[in-house]
Amino acid sequence: MAIELKVPQVGGSDSHMLATIGSGYTEIDAQPEEGSVLDAIRNGKTRPGGRIAPIYVVILQVSAVLFDESRKSSRKIFIMLIYIKTRNG
Repeated sequence: MAIELKVPQVGGSDSHMLATIGSGYTEIDAQPEEGSVLDAIRNGKTRPGGRIAPIYVVILQVSAVLFDESRKSSRKIFIMLIYIKTRNG
């Protein structure tokens, strides 16, 4: 998308697991100073990099989402049953 929009590219890893911290990164052609880094990003002197998460991490994340959704659904059903019970005596 960044290429099509002709904007600088950056990479990152919005990691929620220790195993994937640092798996996405940005290479920046700049001096280690805030102004130099920001100028390099604005001028497109960046390259996104990284690696794909290992399959076990993907499985763990999908499992966590499915478990959480299942728990939410169970809680909603439980609350509805309590509501029905209290309404009907």
